[in-house]
Amino acid sequence: FKEAVAQLKARGAQIVGVEIAERAESVWDFDWHEGETALLLGNEGDGLHDDELAACDRLVYIPQYGAGTASLNVACAASIVLSHFAHAADFQVRGMTGAKFDVGQKPQRTSKRGVAGGLDEAERRRRAGQQAQNDSDEELEFCRQEAAAIHLN
Repeated sequence: FKEAVAQLKARGAQIVGVEIAERAESVWDFDWHEGETALLLGNEGDGLHDDELAACDRLVYIPQYGAGTASLNVACAASIVLSHFAHAADFQVRGMTGAKFDVGQKPQRTSKRGVAGGLDEAERRRRAGQQAQNDSDEELEFCRQEAAAIHLN
């Protein structure tokens, strides 16, 4: 985390945390036109931790109007904040056909389904072997637990 923050700040990016806090600005009023921006969202239970808050140059919050919830889950919060960011950045809105947005052309697959792209063959084999070993270890442990349960009964 610290290394990523240092690299982002070295590039001149501002780190904007999404958090309900005293120093946070409303996402509606936030000026997104201040150069490169990296967003930092916390987990749904605790939000941003103290070290994460300290790394943030600024904070935004999403105003809430009903009394039914104290906060949003992180996926909802990210969607709302990214939508505001896209609007401020003048991203082109997708066209619509009927009740759906137009979908772009799918990129051509460069590797088999389920295979991580960009890996050389040796790394693919190493990862596949590790996965097989993990699966075998889990199956063996399951069998041991089942045998112990049968023995106890």
